[in-house]
Amino acid sequence: MSGRGVRFAGIFYTCQAVEDYFLSNPDLEVEIRVDHEDLGLIEVDLGGLWGVARTRTKGFDGLPLDL
Repeated sequence: MSGRGVRFAGIFYTCQAVEDYFLSNPDLEVEIRVDHEDLGLIEVDLGGLWGVARTRTKGFDGLPLDL
């Protein structure tokens, strides 16, 4: 986790909840859930609450991890 969001497979994901969590939490590692059939979003564990974060880059919605 960084100011750019959560990175998975070289792709950054973010949402308002991720940004808020980053600003208030010094722990830079979070647990994530990934749908291998859709790289457009991930789920992020933000202190026990799961939030959905979307890619910062277009073109990943519906794209599978394994082509």
